[in-house]
Amino acid sequence: MPGGSTPELGNTSFSQVILASITPAATVTTNTSTTSTYTIQGLQLGQLVVLAPQSAVQALLTIGGVWVSAANTLSVQWINSTSSSSSGSPTAINCVLYVVQPTFISYPVSTANQNWPTALE
Repeated sequence: MPGGSTPELGNTSFSQVILASITPAATVTTNTSTTSTYTIQGLQLGQLVVLAPQSAVQALLTIGGVWVSAANTLSVQWINSTSSSSSGSPTAINCVLYVVQPTFISYPVSTANQNWPTALE
């Protein structure tokens, strides 16, 4: 990326693909969401994760946000925007996780993101 005094900001240190099996939330009431967590070894706070299911997600549910909530922990928000509650025994879904580690991984996650890159003027 040309320009600026710190051109490495905004780039990635590495990216990788992880195959994982996750099970959707068992019950999500009508017009609400719930968050489930999954242990995925090697995940670090600040990493970007793109989740790509390899089969259909349980009826009535969609995937909202996906983020690393703690070391080795993936959080997935399951949304039910229908007028029916999802329930039952959901089956596991094989997923591809595309994990990206930005070069500025050390930014303070719980504060005002003081180390995020700024726009060039």
